[in-house]
Formats: sequence, C-alpha cells, structure tokens
Amino acid sequence: MAADGYSALHEFWLNLRAIPNHVYRAMFRGGPPKTDRTRSSFIFGNVFLHLHSVRTHLWSLRWSDDGPRGIVTTAAFLSL
Repeated sequence: MAADGYSALHEFWLNLRAIPNHVYRAMFRGGPPKTDRTRSSFIFGNVFLHLHSVRTHLWSLRWSDDGPRGIVTTAAFLSL
C-alpha cells in the first residue's frame, strides 16, 4: 500500500487518467507567444520547432537553393 492508503494499481490508474491533462498543460504551457523574445524562447525550447523553422524566406524555398541541400543531406544520411 502507498502512503496515502491507495494501492499501487489505483495510483497507476489515477496517473493514467491524468496523462491527457499533463500533455495539454505541456503543450499550452505559457499561452501563445506574443513578442519576438517569447517566440524565440519557445522555438529554442522545443527541438522539433528548432529544427523546422517557423519563418522562412521565399527565396529559401526555390529549387535552386533548397534542392541541392536536400540531395546532399540524403546522400550523407544514406552513406552512414
């Protein structure tokens, strides 16, 4: 028995039921970022958003700029 009188299975069930709330609070922790400083803090704090930029310049999406980088990256990955 746990310290507060619940069995381990009951505590597990309570923790399992709390997962959606924990995920929601983790995703929407500080509200939407409103300033450049909070936006950059949010980006650098999240690995996915850090690797995939939020703002992109139109010229960076051209095939002549982005295509060769993708080919080189794919070739380097496959050579591992």
